[in-house]
Amino acid sequence: MGNRRLGILITLFLICASSVIATDFVVDIDPVKDKIASNESAVFELSIDNFGKDDRFSLSSKDPRWSLLTVPLTHFTSGVPVEANGTSDGTTIYLKPVGLSVGKYKVGFEISSRNTGETQEELLDIEIGSYAAGQPVIRTGLELVPAVTLPGNKISIKVNLENQNTLNMQGLSLKIVSDLVSAEEKFDLAALEEKTLELTADIDASAEAKEYNIKAIITRDNEIVGQTEAILSVLTSLPEFKKEVISSTGFLKAIDELTVTNDGNARIAKTVTMPASTIKRWFTSAEPDFKVVKQDGKRLIGWDVDLKAGESMRIVITRDYKTFTFAVVLIFALIAAYFVVRPSVYAKKTAMKISKKEGGIGELNILLKVKNRSNKTIQDVMVEDSIPKIAELVKEEYVGTLAPASIFRHETRGTVMRWELGNLEPKEERLLRYRLKSRISILGSFNLPKIKVKYVQDEKPVTIYSRKKRIVG
Repeated sequence: MGNRRLGILITLFLICASSVIATDFVVDIDPVKDKIASNESAVFELSIDNFGKDDRFSLSSKDPRWSLLTVPLTHFTSGVPVEANGTSDGTTIYLKPVGLSVGKYKVGFEISSRNTGETQEELLDIEIGSYAAGQPVIRTGLELVPAVTLPGNKISIKVNLENQNTLNMQGLSLKIVSDLVSAEEKFDLAALEEKTLELTADIDASAEAKEYNIKAIITRDNEIVGQTEAILSVLTSLPEFKKEVISSTGFLKAIDELTVTNDGNARIAKTVTMPASTIKRWFTSAEPDFKVVKQDGKRLIGWDVDLKAGESMRIVITRDYKTFTFAVVLIFALIAAYFVVRPSVYAKKTAMKISKKEGGIGELNILLKVKNRSNKTIQDVMVEDSIPKIAELVKEEYVGTLAPASIFRHETRGTVMRWELGNLEPKEERLLRYRLKSRISILGSFNLPKIKVKYVQDEKPVTIYSRKKRIVG
């Protein structure tokens, strides 16, 4: 029994040893392109290790639906030469389907030794895809309407799609990619369906003036199955500056904060203006300072502004009425103070030349005017005037006017005349007149003395003087 088992083991060992010894070559096939279109060829790299004598190996496809070619071609027509204990040079296998539909296939591939007749068969996995060779799965066209535009406008992006496959395609994604616009949309396409997807995009108001490359990319399961592109031209836009004004007020002050913005896509240099009447300009200051600009016959305040695309400038305009108001109040206060503190009685002295003497002044007619400017009665009014020593009083009748109450000589003042007027009613005015002549011919000029007026107001004595009167000979 033991010998029988030993014999069986020895027989099995000899069979295995003979099978190992009988394998004179080893084949290695690596896929290069095993997913193909129906009119493409699958590509594999073949390598043969020969453990026997010099040999040549024949290649063939076991499936007649697959056409076989090799590079170099002689490896298909004459076999692959391999030296003893050597490895074959690179052989590229091309298997092209003949009338096969979309699907996955296991293709039998046979390698035979011409020396020993030994044959080895390999199963090659090949998948035929759902699109035509050399073309995208989905034929794609892109149309931009308009293709030339200005910043801030809208454009229509039309993507024309054609499913060139006989299969329904679901879960597709359209992406619009560029430096200017971007969008994404999901969609499905039925077998051989044609469809147009339309999207709307806003062109940024500050977009630079140039040509932009707009791409439309179709993907399915993160694999690109169609794409196209078109050119969008953005023109230079030079709009008016955008002006925003924020106004605030304070005590006798108004402030306008003007923000000027370039919403175009290129540098703009223009004069920015604001209305301001002549009177308002007297009270207006600005940072930066303004200039006066004439437009359409009107005078405005303006600034020369130079801004790049997207830039802004801030101008602060201040109208301050405090100084003017304080000046007006001060003037009125001074006027009021003057009327409060000024004398109630006004006195004035005038002189008219009557005759000449030896080419100079001969006689003068003197007129004194005294007026009560107040709304109250002035009491005990006394007017006093004097005649310089170079002249003397001419005696005459004081017709139509009051004669002096007294006339006397003073050592320094000369001849002094005094009038007693009594009371002066509110706004009442009195005129006093006398005539004098010069003792000598007065060729140059001289000053007549001031009038002195005394009166009682509110039970208080008051004394005032007129201005000096200068006489030119």
